[in-house]
Amino acid sequence: MQNRSTVLVTKDMFVLFVCAGGVEDEGEAQAGWIEGAAILFSVIIVVLVTAFNDWSKEKQFRGLQSRIEQEQKFTVIRKGQVIQIPVAEIVVGDIAQIKYGE
Repeated sequence: MQNRSTVLVTKDMFVLFVCAGGVEDEGEAQAGWIEGAAILFSVIIVVLVTAFNDWSKEKQFRGLQSRIEQEQKFTVIRKGQVIQIPVAEIVVGDIAQIKYGE
């Protein structure tokens, strides 16, 4: 619960649960817990949706990152020959040719 609004809503839910017991009207006292339960349900939905969005963004980021690693080429000298290879294929012993902007 790092989001300030989530913390605030959770505190409000707790206050409603506590206040529901102190209501004078018997009809409201028996149904007073419904407001707190509705807020709790809303908080759970918000947390789940936020978690799903974060997960999908992370998955998309990982896919883009792996695509960049596969597509980005680097110029190295290997066994006396200048070749371009994907960054993931650089090994010990390769001499990297560094150009301005890389």
